[in-house]
Amino acid sequence: MKARLIAKGIVQGVGYRYFVRNAALKNKIKGLVRNLPDGTVEIFAEGEERNMNNFIEEVRFAEGSLATVEELNVYKEGEKDFKGPWKDYGDKFIIDRRKGNINGSEA
Repeated sequence: MKARLIAKGIVQGVGYRYFVRNAALKNKIKGLVRNLPDGTVEIFAEGEERNMNNFIEEVRFAEGSLATVEELNVYKEGEKDFKGPWKDYGDKFIIDRRKGNINGSEA
């Protein structure tokens, strides 16, 4: 299962990307996470459906982190607004620290 997630709320500057990475590793999810210029966090995740569902719930509630996720939009592969990863992640979960823009190209 593949999904693109957009987290809105207090999700930048509070360690949320690291929280997401740890949740991904715990749930055997591979993919990427990055901050977007509009203050949201974009996540591309891939894994088995059960693991993915657990991962999505963890990043939605962000328990134990300083982040406050007010809204988490989930776009699964095949749905409108699903976009693939903006770079190759191999078999890992990567925190992309480069600044990007909403359409996926990097600055």
